[in-house]
Amino acid sequence: MNTEETLAAASVAAAEAELARAKAAQAAARRPELIANLKVVRKELRTLRPKFEKLKADVMNLQAEHDNILRAIAWREDNVSTMLASKPACADVLPDDAEVVQWAAALGEKRTEIAQLRSALAAQPDLYGLRLSGVELAQRIQSLQYSESSLLNALSGTSGKSWAGKQVETGGVLSGVL
Repeated sequence: MNTEETLAAASVAAAEAELARAKAAQAAARRPELIANLKVVRKELRTLRPKFEKLKADVMNLQAEHDNILRAIAWREDNVSTMLASKPACADVLPDDAEVVQWAAALGEKRTEIAQLRSALAAQPDLYGLRLSGVELAQRIQSLQYSESSLLNALSGTSGKSWAGKQVETGGVLSGVL
């Protein structure tokens, strides 16, 4: 190796050393900012995870209630059909007959119950909207988990490694919404 090559190699080594010092100084200067960002991300994750779990439970409970109301309506509609099939033969001719009056009252009661159940069904919160909120929360949590992983990698000097996060578990409650 001649003198020029030795000087060039020394110059490259000095430049590389200066670059390494500059990168280390830059990383040290960014560290407080990264730590502050990590604190914000973790705080938001601690806030959103319980909200998501509560929303998931609420959706499951509302779905169960919705299904129960639908079953009750179907059962009562079957009762009405059976009652109509067992209409007293004299109902059209003798509407004041005791048996006809009793039958008509029972039929009216079943129809009123069906109307009340349908009103209760209409008064329920929007299940679809709640599921969409759950999907949005799950996506936000996943995004924050990715940010947390990226910040931890940046702080440990392993930036550029793949994300080791996991999907947010929805329990199947929110699947099939979109």
